[in-house]
Parts: sequence; structure tokens; C-alpha cells
Amino acid sequence: AINSPVYKLVWEFSELSNQTDFMDLTIRIDNDRIHTSLYEKPSNLHLYIPPHSCHPPGLVRGIVLGMIYRIHSLCSDKEDIRNRTVELYRQLLYRGYSRNILVPLFKEAIARALKPTNATATAEVTEEQLTTLRRSVFFHLKYHPLNPPSHAIQRAWQNTIANPPHSRPLAEVRNYAGTPIGIERLIIAYQ
Repeated sequence: AINSPVYKLVWEFSELSNQTDFMDLTIRIDNDRIHTSLYEKPSNLHLYIPPHSCHPPGLVRGIVLGMIYRIHSLCSDKEDIRNRTVELYRQLLYRGYSRNILVPLFKEAIARALKPTNATATAEVTEEQLTTLRRSVFFHLKYHPLNPPSHAIQRAWQNTIANPPHSRPLAEVRNYAGTPIGIERLIIAYQ
């Protein structure tokens, strides 16, 4: 190690190696090929949010889809991908999630991860999504299991604001310049 008296930096050097850990990635050179895998600290307890926690119902789906995508993106070897996927499944079982919930989510996540991406289709979907967002209003709401479900809020939105009986629909209402507001959709964004 070399100490710098001016900046109080300590530089540590290690022997030349074919493998290193960088952030959440292990990078290895083997037979002139680069292999990557997930790196986790030995102290990682994998404390995923348990199913009885007060979070939106789609939380476990997001965990599974995100982690499977991460595994498929960062692991270069098929056997490693399989092992990491099984390991994630077991960790979620240990946290209290049921097989009935996890199995369909894992099937969906793996199918998505294996599906090749098409740049043209993605651009079209993105433009469509942008148009939808421009015609939407967001309702930010802290999630609580005793709150009314999103479908009840959507129904109230439709019946009282978006398309009230005997009144002009919100999409047809015009601003001071005479331009239609164009809001057609309510998106409930849980926090």
C-alpha cells in the first residue's frame, strides 16, 4: 500500500489475477474469454420484503421480473443463470412467499428474459406509451391494504370526472385557448 500525505488516500495493490469483483459483478478471464457472474457479499442475508408487509400487491412481481432480468443480463454462463434463478426462488420461499405465487411469476420472468428484443418494436411501443402518458393524469397515493382498491378509484373517476352522466366528458373540455384538454385516463401510482 502507498500512502499519500497530502490527500490521505491509501492505494492498495493486489497480485495480477484473472478474476475481480466490481460492484455487483464478478469478472473472470478464462481461456481468453470474459465470463461474468453476480457478486454478493458473504454477509448478504437476502432480506427481500416479506409477503405480509404493507406494500402494493405487484411488489413480488417486480422483484421477480427485475431479479431474473438482472441474472440474465449479468451472468454469462447458462449453468450460472440456472443456479442463480433456483437460488432466488429458494430465497423468496424462505421469506414466506408461496409456490403458487412464485411459479407463474418465474415462468413469466424467464420467458421475458429469453425473448429477443426488437429495436423497431420497442420504438413503436415507446411512442405509443408517450401518447398514452400525454393523455393521462397521475394520482399519487400511499399504498395501504385498507384503502379502496384501484378498480374502485378508477370507477369513481369514470363516473364523476372522466365521463359523468349528463355532462361533457373530460376529454372534450377545452382550456382557455380553446384546445381540448385531452385527458382520457387516470393512472394510480402507488408509493
